[in-house]
Amino acid sequence: MTFSASRKIWSFALLFAAAVGLAATGNAAPVHSITVKIDQIRPLDKFDELSRGDLFARVTIAGETTTTPVKKQTSARGVTINTDWVIRRDVAPGAHPIKIELIDKDLSEDDIIDINRLDNRRVLEFTVDTQKCRVEGFATTYRCKSRINRSGREKKAAEVFFTIDVKK
Repeated sequence: MTFSASRKIWSFALLFAAAVGLAATGNAAPVHSITVKIDQIRPLDKFDELSRGDLFARVTIAGETTTTPVKKQTSARGVTINTDWVIRRDVAPGAHPIKIELIDKDLSEDDIIDINRLDNRRVLEFTVDTQKCRVEGFATTYRCKSRINRSGREKKAAEVFFTIDVKK
């Protein structure tokens, strides 16, 4: 083996040992986990003209977007749909933006369902502070694990029920 090849192997071994040492001593950057659980949706309006809705959520946590499976609306308007959608994301400690969009899947163009009581704002946008375990950005500040519900007032509206949790 040449001196150069031996040196590369030795350098790699030192880097690997340093990485293992950091993990073993706990000196790695701390990580918090944010969980958004959307429990239920209650349609307040008809989502489709010809059929019942095919709903899914698009949840963005700290800039990373996750889409849930589609849940078919099996009953009439006003009857609650149990979803049990759970989205988790590991983040650094601190405040992180979250966006929840409820969408009716269509063949041509998906429709965003109104779940925000503010006019011309169909989606929910708020912040979760993982260190204080607080949900901010609504008229009320919530603690983690609080059940939150929000509803829209425009055409194609629904009420959404969800919780936010943080694991340190």
